[in-house]
Amino acid sequence: MGIKDEENDKKRDDEISKSAECCIVCETAEPDEWIQCDVCDKWSHMGCLSVSRLELRDFVEFYCQQCEPTHGPSVRRDSKRRNKLRLNYAALNNGIVQIENTHSHVQVFKSGMFEAAHFPEVSELSGVYETPVIARSENSSNLNMKMPSGLTPRKVAQIIGEDYPVPVMDVVTQNNLPGWTAGKWADYFETPEKNRDRVLNVISLEFSGTKLEGLVQRPAYVDKLDLVDKIWPVSETKKRPKVKYYCLMGTAGCFTDFHVDFGGTSVFYHVVSGQKSFAFIEPTSDNLLIYEKWCKSEAQATTLLSDLVDKCVVVNLFPGDTMIIPSGWIHAVYTPKDAVILGGNFLTLENLASQLRIEALEYRTNVPQRYTFPNFRKTVWYAAKYIAQNSDIYPGQPTIELSKLLKGYLFEREGCSLPKDIDTQEILSFLKV
Repeated sequence: MGIKDEENDKKRDDEISKSAECCIVCETAEPDEWIQCDVCDKWSHMGCLSVSRLELRDFVEFYCQQCEPTHGPSVRRDSKRRNKLRLNYAALNNGIVQIENTHSHVQVFKSGMFEAAHFPEVSELSGVYETPVIARSENSSNLNMKMPSGLTPRKVAQIIGEDYPVPVMDVVTQNNLPGWTAGKWADYFETPEKNRDRVLNVISLEFSGTKLEGLVQRPAYVDKLDLVDKIWPVSETKKRPKVKYYCLMGTAGCFTDFHVDFGGTSVFYHVVSGQKSFAFIEPTSDNLLIYEKWCKSEAQATTLLSDLVDKCVVVNLFPGDTMIIPSGWIHAVYTPKDAVILGGNFLTLENLASQLRIEALEYRTNVPQRYTFPNFRKTVWYAAKYIAQNSDIYPGQPTIELSKLLKGYLFEREGCSLPKDIDTQEILSFLKV
């Protein structure tokens, strides 16, 4: 892997310009920082790949978008632990290698070893939930939401555009695959299950600002709680976190390993078609500590987190069901049947302490920035400002614990930046500093 800096390596830059070498992503030689493929030695703009200098240190081997189909995803320090199964992608693509076409932990879901959860099943949503809650399909009309029926990956592609980029994950390796579009994904999804060469999953297609957003309305309960809606200034619209609406499209056999949603966000989750099974672990202090150690472990890829905790329960969702997952809940997801899901993430004032703890856990476990809640630090600043200005609405805020968490987050972590429209004295007084 090579890197060249436009400031410090101008000589090499001149040589590249002379040879008319271009970024293989944008096909230009515009000034930028570059990264070199370890296979073909071609260069890409780091900006075109959304790779920062901070993230660069995570790469052990870098493969460009032209080489990934034959060599697999780039190897990172944080993913190397996970990627115990090293596939010969060239042989796989040519049909030479036969592998188990599913994640090793899927059998645990199929075996029925998890006990059934007894989470509340509600007819409407209200209040603040400590556990996941489910509104079954017969109660969907009570949720004041709009979900298009009959939505398929093909219809998604027709709505957002066949060429719209889609983030696809290889289920066996739990790594992302580049170069997929909505149209290409629809082709794959429509392929009969027996003819799919591998199990792939789409879990992070955020569609805010597309035509699909106009066809969807999340539950009114979520709109009422969403912290970003309450605090984000109109002047900063371009930097507003885009986590409001996601379309998830998983094929039968998909598995997403245990995780906590970024920034400790809560989640609304509506099954349009198919079936989903969730394994939940309660976010107690002990369980979060076990989860953190598991995230850092060399044996993470081969160790099932549920084996390390006292209790793990399962929830099955079917077409028309809607679930709310509160902040911090650890969960894995299995797809028994091809499924299309509409959902979204949201922060809340009520769960601010939990959200700060989860973000701190992400920081300690070196979660790459692109997998974290966008502009989380700025959101916390705006939240502190909002609470300070509305102390009559939120009496007793902050508690001692919350005040300590806010002070630690806002003022003690390295690299803290202050939004221009924040009155620091107001916040300091509010936190009793």
